[in-house]
Amino acid sequence: MTRKFLMKDLLGLIKMIEQYDKNSITEKTMERLNAKVIHKPEFDYDVVAKSSFAAKYLQMWVKCMYQYNIVYTKTEPLRK
Repeated sequence: MTRKFLMKDLLGLIKMIEQYDKNSITEKTMERLNAKVIHKPEFDYDVVAKSSFAAKYLQMWVKCMYQYNIVYTKTEPLRK
């Protein structure tokens, strides 16, 4: 189901990724990612890479946005 949704409009997906506001990821989103996605064995890069060439890059992007947000929120007081 997710695959069909993502592949329906590839240019739209690329545009959405390019325009994504990485500085406004909510705490609720981070909690959901942490609880339901990031630490799952099937979300490991090698596992995802074996199943889909394109999905491995999406996995990398999601993980990078997750890690970026952790650093961004920790350093926010320093930026202010």
